[in-house]
Amino acid sequence: MEILRHGAHSSLLVVCLALIVTSVGCGAGDPCWLKGTVKFDGELLPDGDVRLDPIGNPEAARAAAHIDNGQFEIPREAGMLAGTYRVAIYAVRETGKRVVTREALHGGKITKVEEEEQYIPEQFNRRSKLRVDLAPGENEREFALVP
Repeated sequence: MEILRHGAHSSLLVVCLALIVTSVGCGAGDPCWLKGTVKFDGELLPDGDVRLDPIGNPEAARAAAHIDNGQFEIPREAGMLAGTYRVAIYAVRETGKRVVTREALHGGKITKVEEEEQYIPEQFNRRSKLRVDLAPGENEREFALVP
C-alpha cells in the first residue's frame, strides 16, 4: 500500500511540474515579432519610421523599422519580447523651401538643401500615448493615425 501511495504522489508531482513549466513558457519574456500597416489621415503612410519601446520589461529590446508604402516589419531577430510597448511613428516631407546647411552656419561652404518637416503630430511620436500589447510569436497590427 505504501508503494501505491508513493506512486500517486510521484504522478501528482509530475503533473504539477508540467503545469508550471507550460505556464512559465508562455507570455511576457517569449520572443515576438510584428508586421503591420500605418495610415495617416486615412491614407497609407508613404515613407516613415516606427519605433517600439518596451514598457515594464527591462529584458525586452527597443525595436524600429522603416515604413514603406504603409507597410513595416520588425523581425524576430530584433529581440522584442511579448508584452506592452509604446509606439512612436515619424515621417518627414519636403516643405518646398531651400535652407542653408548647418555647416554653412559654422563657417563652412554655403550650400542650400531642401527643408524637411516632421509632419506626424507629436501625439504620435515624441508625446505618444499609443500602446500595443504583443503576444508571443507573430503579431500583426494596423495603426490608423488621425490628426
